[in-house]
Formats: sequence, structure tokens, C-alpha cells
Amino acid sequence: MTNPDVPLYILIVLIVLILAVSVMLYFAFKQTRQAFHERQVAEFRGEFNVGIEGYALIADSFFNTMVDRDDVKALFAMGITAKSAAEKNKYRTRLYNYLEDGYRHIQQYDFTQLHFHEKDNRSYLRFHRPKTFGDDLTGVRQSVMTVNQTHRYVRGFEAGRTFSGFRYVYPLEYRGEHLGSVEIGISMKSILNLMKRMFGRDTLFVVSRSLLDNREGKSATSGHIPWKGDSDYMLDRSVNAKSMFQSRLGDDGAKKIREALKRHLNTVNGFAIDLAGEGIYASLVAIPIQNFKKQTVAFVIAEEAAPDANAYHLSFTSIATVLWILIFTLVVFTFYYRYSQRKIAQLAERDGLTTVYNRAAFMRRLQEEFSRFQRYKKPFTLIILDIDHFKKVNDRFGHLVGDRVLKQFCLIVLNQIREIDVVGRYGGEEFFVLLPDSTLEAGHMVANRIRSKVASANWPEVKTVTVSAGFAQVNAQHATIEQLIESADRLLYIAKESGRNQVRGPDLN
Repeated sequence: MTNPDVPLYILIVLIVLILAVSVMLYFAFKQTRQAFHERQVAEFRGEFNVGIEGYALIADSFFNTMVDRDDVKALFAMGITAKSAAEKNKYRTRLYNYLEDGYRHIQQYDFTQLHFHEKDNRSYLRFHRPKTFGDDLTGVRQSVMTVNQTHRYVRGFEAGRTFSGFRYVYPLEYRGEHLGSVEIGISMKSILNLMKRMFGRDTLFVVSRSLLDNREGKSATSGHIPWKGDSDYMLDRSVNAKSMFQSRLGDDGAKKIREALKRHLNTVNGFAIDLAGEGIYASLVAIPIQNFKKQTVAFVIAEEAAPDANAYHLSFTSIATVLWILIFTLVVFTFYYRYSQRKIAQLAERDGLTTVYNRAAFMRRLQEEFSRFQRYKKPFTLIILDIDHFKKVNDRFGHLVGDRVLKQFCLIVLNQIREIDVVGRYGGEEFFVLLPDSTLEAGHMVANRIRSKVASANWPEVKTVTVSAGFAQVNAQHATIEQLIESADRLLYIAKESGRNQVRGPDLN
């Protein structure tokens, strides 16, 4: 006889199983969301750091090539030691005229600040406001105070009297004496716009209201608008005058944001939270911005699409749907994360000026090809190119013209090689070309073709550019890549000594 309670038992078991699965899914979701948020923050932080490092390379290049020079520092030294105001103004004007073209150049990269400070923290020359100088920045500009006290380079976000942005501040030393410091500054708008161009991410920049209130001569609302997310912070109007979810953010969402900002005020890593309800279906990802006193004074914030957390918490009516949403989210995130990492890795291995491989990346490729030769005896050829008299180009026409010559030279080289060939900047005006699966004759042909194209190219600013080349094919006598490089370099030296604008290889020496 069939037990009538069996269907009830089955139903109870099914209910218990569904409840158990639902509870497990809920806690699994909580753990997944936490890990997902951590990855969101890491990715967002990585993108932000790419912007910071990218502009740091430009600032470092400008400082090293245009500012950290004896002639510039001599003008600065004579100006700050001048006995009279008239004499001081004379040297200040000379310094401005000397660096004006360079300042205009870095403005093309969105830099707005080039500011010299004396060692007592007094402003010496603002290129954006050259008629305003002499004001004491002690107590106002911690970055300037730190550099003048420690004589060490610092960088970071800082609010000044009229400008809030990211500052790269360098000490200036001349003949063993500390003269003061120089700042190269860029707005947060430019950094976040770079992130938008590179990664397609919209961002907000919110600044502590108390920080704005403490700026001399500026009201809290100057250049900023109220942020519905937290009344203690103001939206930077120049970055995004319209908040991404400003009009859709309800009281519950605003409360959640306020609590998260207070909870993470002292963290350096950032945080992410889910916002749901009143039209919002998103995660808020935030990175804290600290000043030079290690105080969090602002946040960079992004909105990202996210699965609806309420659906997991309240219903769990369709396990399959929940699983598919989770799987889809993880797949999308994985692909997007890998894509972002590839972009970051690509930036890390490229020369910032010419976009060819930098030295470290090229040497890795060369080592890989050399290992392949050792295993499979696949031949390859290495060409070393050196632009003739390039120092004279820099000395006569300036480093900016020299930079343009290097970029045009690399374009010529890239147009003369195959897709599988590799070009790298070894240093200065010296470049390496790797030709996989190539004969010695092919190396000679490619090197000579590059030499000919460079010599016949139109160089509007310098009229004539030539290049010398040495090339060598790997063989059993090369125990290391250093020996191969030495072989090609020796032939390059012969080409230079023979009159330049020549190619030398094993069969031509």
C-alpha cells in the first residue's frame, strides 16, 4: 500500500533543498560580490595609475631635458640671490623667456602648472601667472615644503590657493647647493580624460567641502556643484558637471554612499558598493585621493553595471537564471579585466616617445628568439641602427626637434620591415631590429633599404638625416645574446669609422 505521506516528504525535501541552495547561493553571492568588488577596485586603481604614470613620464622628461640643466639653474640661482628687486626681475624674465617654448609644449599635453619656488618656499615664477610672485607658500603647499626640507622629489594631489590637481615637484640643486624646487602640475580633469580615452570609463571627481573652504580667496562652490551622494563632498564641475546617477540617486542610495565614504576614509585601496532601487542598477567604485599629509581629501568615482543584488536576496525563483547571470557577469568581467591588463602591459613595454619596444621588452623578445635558435636552429638576424650626428641635431635645433626626428625615423623603419620583425629603442638614438627566420642576405637588404629611405626622406626641420647600420646573423659561435650584440655593434663601429651613412655586415667588413 502506498504511503500517502511520501509526496509530502518529497515536497518537504525539495523545499529544504531549495532553501539550502538558496541560502548557499546567497552566501556564495555575498562572497562573489566581495571578490568582484576587490577586482573592480584593483582594475580601476590600475587604470588610474596608468594615467598618473603616463603624465609622470612626460613631467620627468621635461624636467630632465629642459629644467635640470646648468644654464637654467644658473639663471634661477642668480635670480634668487640678486640684491635688488630690479635685478631679480631681470633674471626672472630671462628664465621665463628661456623656458616659455618648453612650457607651451607641455601645455599641449594638458599640463597647466610650471612653478619655481625658492628654498624658503616663496613663489619665484609661475609660468601660468608670471606677474604673481613672492608669496610665501609655507603652510599652504605641503609638497613644496617637503621638497625644500628633504631635497627629494615628491608627487601627489594637492589643493593650492587657485589650483587643485596632481603635482610633480622636483628639487633643484646647483653646484652642491639646494636652490629650491620646481613644480609641474596637471589637473585631475586631464588625468581622468586620459582614462576616458584609454579605457572608455566615465568618472566623477568629488572633493571634500572642508578642503575647498580652507582655500584662500576661494569659496566652497567655486568650480564645484553639490553632490547628492554626500553633502560633505562637492563635484568638480570641470570633470563632469552632471553626476552619472545624480538625478536617480534616492535617499537610501545616498545614505549607503555616505556610510561607505566614512567607513573607507582612512583606506588607501578604495572600495566598491552595489546601489539598487529607484532606477539604479550599478556598482559605485571609488578610489581615495590623499594629499601630502596622507589625509583623504577627495575620491575618484566610477559607475559600473552590476547584477541586481536584490534579486538574489529576495526571490531566488530561478536558480538557472541566477547561475547564468553570475556566469555571464564573471565571463564579461574576466574578458574586460584581461583586456585592461593587456592594455596596461602594452603601455609598460613601449617607448613613450617613438612607440616602438623599449629596451627591456626588446631584450626579452631577442632572448626568446635566441632560445628558439638554440632549440630548433632557426636563424635570425640582428641589425643595430645609429642615427649619425644626432647630438648635433639636439644641440643645434633643440630636443623637441630631436624628438620629432626620432619619431619620423621609427616610422620609416617600421615601413621597411615585415609584421613579424621587431623594432626596439636600445638607448638615445640607437635602435635594434630583429629579423626572425632571415638570412644574412635578407639582413643586408633590410638594413640598406632603411639606410637609403632615411637618407632620401624629407626632413623639414633638419633637412638631412643619415643612419649607419651594423648587422649580424646568429650562429653557433654566439653563446649568448650579448655576444651577438657585440658582433653587430662591432660592424656598426666600422660603418661609423668608414664615413657613416653606411651598412656593414659579416660579408662587408
